[in-house]
Amino acid sequence: MNPSILICMRDRAPLSIYETLLDHYGEQHWWPAETPFEVIVGAVLTQRTSWTNVEMAIENLKRAGMMNVDAIAGSDLDTLREMVRPSGFYNVKAERIRNLSRYLRDNHGGLDEFFAQDLSDMRRELLDLAGIGKETADSIILYAADKPMIVVDAYTKRLCQRLPFPVKTLSYDHIQSYFQDSLPPNVSLYKEFHALIVIHGKERCRTKPLCTDCPLARLCRYPGSMGKEKGKKNKNGLVDHLCVAAGGTHDLDGSFRCGQFDGRSAFVTGGRERRRPFSRRHGHRSH
Repeated sequence: MNPSILICMRDRAPLSIYETLLDHYGEQHWWPAETPFEVIVGAVLTQRTSWTNVEMAIENLKRAGMMNVDAIAGSDLDTLREMVRPSGFYNVKAERIRNLSRYLRDNHGGLDEFFAQDLSDMRRELLDLAGIGKETADSIILYAADKPMIVVDAYTKRLCQRLPFPVKTLSYDHIQSYFQDSLPPNVSLYKEFHALIVIHGKERCRTKPLCTDCPLARLCRYPGSMGKEKGKKNKNGLVDHLCVAAGGTHDLDGSFRCGQFDGRSAFVTGGRERRRPFSRRHGHRSH
């Protein structure tokens, strides 16, 4: 399915951002793993640490022949702790990946039956397990099970603070619902978009952003030339006036007209957004 031609959606902003980031950074081909189970293990080990540390722990497990459900489920906990020590918090993480492996083995006989479930059932089961939060569960669903689920992380939340996304709050559920309502349910698109947001957050949109040559500077509330975010923050930490950096202006009726956003202009009236298409057509990248 070509996500770029599915334009019958509430908001084109996310797809426009995706295309801009893809043009700038290229395809990321994330998640780097040889098997779905390796994705699952990596999703747990990456909690509160860098991916470089996770890679060392994963390599330890592979060298020991333990990168499979049965091996970790039946492992000695002390041995497992030593294997995952490079990832940090190794006592807790060893227990978590062993408990998860035992759950998969004892309740589903492995991965195939688990992945064959309905997406909502799979997510509920994951969230019921100790130490598996929404981001970890959704990473497993998207990257290991290949099911369409938006992953929200710190980089996604930061992007929503700075770009004209009309999210209600910065909560995980609100951001996830906004993106899933605005984008077609395409696994490849969701994977690539998440990876692009991560690389953009690491290289440009940091806590203290590097705005020079940023591909999203024309749309951002916080480019270096502005010095600070414009607009008054509301109680949810979001800037009330959308699209300031995109050249927005107030209309006579009190609505706020955003600058051009990839072939459309947005209006905010009474807290609700509506869009008007420009007359000229824009080509879209296939995925």
